[in-house]
Amino acid sequence: MLGLVASFVIVPLVTVMLLHLFKAPAPAAIGFLIVSVCAGAPFAVPGTTIARGDVPYAIGLMVVSVVLSVVLSPLFLSFLLGRLPGTGDLTIDYLTISLILFFSQILPLVLALYFHSGAAGRSGAPRTPCGAHPEPPGHRGGRLWPRRPVSERPQILCVGLPRHAFARSLRDRRGLGSWGTGKGTRKALAFSTPQRNTGIAMVIASSNFANTPAVTVTVVLAVFLTISGLIMQFVLHKF
Repeated sequence: MLGLVASFVIVPLVTVMLLHLFKAPAPAAIGFLIVSVCAGAPFAVPGTTIARGDVPYAIGLMVVSVVLSVVLSPLFLSFLLGRLPGTGDLTIDYLTISLILFFSQILPLVLALYFHSGAAGRSGAPRTPCGAHPEPPGHRGGRLWPRRPVSERPQILCVGLPRHAFARSLRDRRGLGSWGTGKGTRKALAFSTPQRNTGIAMVIASSNFANTPAVTVTVVLAVFLTISGLIMQFVLHKF
């Protein structure tokens, strides 16, 4: 809940306050606002891994944020848009944006999980985390990550790792009091919160504010967040 509040409430509100403080022109302000309401950046998971943060927490926050973004991102954008100077008469097509986000975000995720599960069942392969092979009798130790072709590693990261990490998270934590504590969780929250789902942001900008400076600002912010995220993950790795 802390992560969701930080991503969906605190970041957009701070953005609106800064836009008022610096008196940003309306076209640029719209671009900043679009990016601020789009939480659930997939980049947060590998970034948290490099930063040595709590990867299961980052995965859970990312997945839940992506699902909620279909409803909350256009809703918050519509609500906050009228709070910016010079944008009081602008509106967004909430239903169209929600449908676009559903077909571009949720549907591919559901289909990927469905086909992955079906392929594992048809092949008769052991349903172990990340496709790891069971250890032979008498084997001691071994690699946590089995050697696999390079072409399969993205699928392992996108499908196997979230299931394994989330299951491990549920198994290792004891009670609600242990959730959200620890250095690793703080690192994951610190890295995931400022990262925005720039894919969702560009979908919203291009579908509702095409041929306006808002699209340019959104693209520039996407590049900036990627570069700053690369720097931040190595900074957090040192602490």
